[in-house]
Amino acid sequence: MRATASAPAVSPTEDGPYPSYCLVDLVVDANSIKYSYRRNNVRFYVVVREQDLVGPGTPVDCFRTFLAAMGDPEVVFEFEQWVLSCLDEFMKIAAPIEDVRKRVTLWDYYTARAYAFHLVNVRGQLCPVQDRYDPAFHGNQGPRTTISASLSEDDSYQSVSSSTVLRSSLPSVPHYLASQLERVSDGLASHEMSNPPRKVRFCQDAAAPTPSETSCVFFFFKAGIADRGHLREVALLGRIAASHGQFREPFRTSRLAGLVVWDDDEGSLMGLLMDFIPGRTLTAELSAGDASLDSRRKWFAQMESTMMQLHAADIIWGDVKPDNVMINDEGDAVLVDFGGGYTPRYIPRSMHETIEGDLMGMRKIRAEMNLG
Repeated sequence: MRATASAPAVSPTEDGPYPSYCLVDLVVDANSIKYSYRRNNVRFYVVVREQDLVGPGTPVDCFRTFLAAMGDPEVVFEFEQWVLSCLDEFMKIAAPIEDVRKRVTLWDYYTARAYAFHLVNVRGQLCPVQDRYDPAFHGNQGPRTTISASLSEDDSYQSVSSSTVLRSSLPSVPHYLASQLERVSDGLASHEMSNPPRKVRFCQDAAAPTPSETSCVFFFFKAGIADRGHLREVALLGRIAASHGQFREPFRTSRLAGLVVWDDDEGSLMGLLMDFIPGRTLTAELSAGDASLDSRRKWFAQMESTMMQLHAADIIWGDVKPDNVMINDEGDAVLVDFGGGYTPRYIPRSMHETIEGDLMGMRKIRAEMNLG
């Protein structure tokens, strides 16, 4: 079972600023919790096992209490604080608060220093024991999808769909090294600097794309995390680009600008690069409550026109919800996130990635927009 935190598990230092923090993963098993996080752009992997905490004092009882209620975000937050408190002195040395707004490339972010620990009970106190960080056990820090020229007979559909992609199936877009792209930190709070980079741009010393390839200065980076639909999104955005001449206005979707590969292995995909869309989500627009009826009617008409043309081209949007609609600075609606999946509030599992599911999701969005 995986759980998520409800808030950053950080506290201000004596000097005032907050360290940056990002929960990477939290895997709960019958008798253990594997907790991975970033603090000040340093990766930590902590294993907490019931058998290591048996002894005097409260460590094992605290752990059992956490283990029984990890579905509660507040309990997850308390668990994080419990673990971080015993690693605090080590983190002050290994992951101090520095100039968190310094240049960080995608390569820098996903090859950052990493430390591994397991926790033990020492005379009734929760104490960390440092382990050797082993990618085979702790996992690679960054997303890797193998780009293969061909597949062997032993390759199963599952392995192909999650960790391997045929080179011939990728769209004809430029491939860029992770070291060529840097995070854009504008608008990010200091405690958010350990979050995965989203808004990026080409480094000044990198070979930027020519104007014929893109007119964007900023891009949206989406990491190719296994089983998160990145290969579906690459394939569908490639098809949309290849069929662009058949679509008529209004038609607006995210646009694939390129693929990002690892510097140490250009045959490994890190993620996809899309044109950055300035604006805010439809969710944010509706929450603000100041959108006029005419604006809401225009947005829905644009969304509906785009989706119906996608269906005519045998392309399913997938996870239909207001969060996956951007209202750009020109006041137009743009459909984004073609990774598939579903959100139960809008689409039942039985209808995800179907035309019927798309239509159902749109009906619910229409109702939320108070359009009848």
